[in-house]
Amino acid sequence: MPKPHIGLRSLPVQVLPEIKLIGERIGIARKRRKLTQSQVARRTGVSRLSVIKLEMGQPTINIKKIMSISIFFNLESEWEKFLDGEMTENDNQILTRENKIQSLSLGLGKKIRRLREKKGLTLYNLAQALYVSPVTVRKLETKGDCSLGLFAGILCCLGKFQNLNLLFDFKNDLIGQSLDYFHYQDRQKVR
Repeated sequence: MPKPHIGLRSLPVQVLPEIKLIGERIGIARKRRKLTQSQVARRTGVSRLSVIKLEMGQPTINIKKIMSISIFFNLESEWEKFLDGEMTENDNQILTRENKIQSLSLGLGKKIRRLREKKGLTLYNLAQALYVSPVTVRKLETKGDCSLGLFAGILCCLGKFQNLNLLFDFKNDLIGQSLDYFHYQDRQKVR
């Protein structure tokens, strides 16, 4: 059975520039660390094509792949800020990347379900607004599995679209900032 995904035409208009911005931020985080797309792919377990598509701002990339890249760049705290209490204390103790991704994605599903219920929307209403099946929305809420486009579309429908700006924020990339600073210092002439 083919994976359900959200089409470009069904995305709210304001979502596409934000998704492109996330892709650009990932590209900058990668370049700050002087890594190639292939190196990031190998180290995160994500295909090189997915890294390329993500940096280009494609909304069809799976959210778990983005979480894997976030963890690799030590930027998973943005997801935790977005989840704001949806993760248990045990979830924060887990050390492996796969377990962190699983924990973050399940927390994401819980957060979306709570936001939807708070707005008084049914699965059907939310799915209809995004032109996807209710099964697709349920899959997100129970397993935390969806595309970046669907995630952004749901945030837009739930009035939490500004939370998308938290992901891969330059201010939180302290390692990247340090690397930029030291690379800049290397280029300075010593007198």
